[in-house]
Amino acid sequence: MVEDKSSKLFNRIIGVVAVSVVTAMGGCSSTSLPGGETHVSSPGVNVGIDVDRKASTIIVPSERYMATEKEMEVLTSATSVALAECTRDKDLDIRWTGQSSGILYSRPEDIFIEFGPWVKETTSRYGFTSPYIGHKAKGKSGAVDIVPGAREQSFRAMDANSKYTDAQMEKMWKECGDHPSVKKFNVESVNQDGPWVNELSNTRMVLFDDPRAKAIAGELGACFVKKGLKMSSEAPGYVDGINGFDEPTQESIEAALKAVECQEETDATPRLAQVWADLQAPIIKKYAKELAAQRRVIDERIAEAKKYVHAHPELLEPPSK
Repeated sequence: MVEDKSSKLFNRIIGVVAVSVVTAMGGCSSTSLPGGETHVSSPGVNVGIDVDRKASTIIVPSERYMATEKEMEVLTSATSVALAECTRDKDLDIRWTGQSSGILYSRPEDIFIEFGPWVKETTSRYGFTSPYIGHKAKGKSGAVDIVPGAREQSFRAMDANSKYTDAQMEKMWKECGDHPSVKKFNVESVNQDGPWVNELSNTRMVLFDDPRAKAIAGELGACFVKKGLKMSSEAPGYVDGINGFDEPTQESIEAALKAVECQEETDATPRLAQVWADLQAPIIKKYAKELAAQRRVIDERIAEAKKYVHAHPELLEPPSK
């Protein structure tokens, strides 16, 4: 089993920063998910939410403009391949191995659990856990399928890259940081650092200062008590003492299903998402032109990144010598 250390080294050297959903956004057209609900938006920009209960997904306004987690994964993969190309072309003492997409941030289902599990079907398999790669679903569905070969390739890459020291990786970055493809696919260069980033991020930070969100959380917490659960004060919708990063267990799934009963009684998650959207709306409107332009850049860069990685399969394997 590959140690976490190698993946941390990889993430550090390519400048990958795990960001919350609030800073992941896409295009500004108004569309609803199949079989879902669309909350009405203002003219010109989509500041509503799209709810698909069957798929356990909710799209908030901020998710329509900046790179999503899966898109960041594609960029991360392309950056790692570019580092591999550069180190091998320059014959450095460190010869990097590219990381394929489908492992770093990818999850088999893009479920929304910002405010805890809220749909019974997915909760019965994952409990309080987000179905990231590596987590196994419980029940009849068995283990989650991932991109064929992605896990194995990524483990080989992390294993090969983990042998390099911090000093070697710093040298690699110094030598290859200005490589055209490294610069092109760097996540930070694609997600522009405009004033909207902090403003939108702050809406999540202050969400539960809003009287509407406080009231919804209060309803949910009261229901939790009736079910014999204690809701987390720091993460409404979750339960104290249960770590959402651990593999789901029968016990945690049973607790999560009780939490879902409360979600169904209060409709808490969609209501909280709507309050969050209301807080984001004036910011989206204020920077609508800039955000739309940024989205176009992201779409173009993602297409280029996929093409680039596909053209260099040899860089996804450790060098022969």
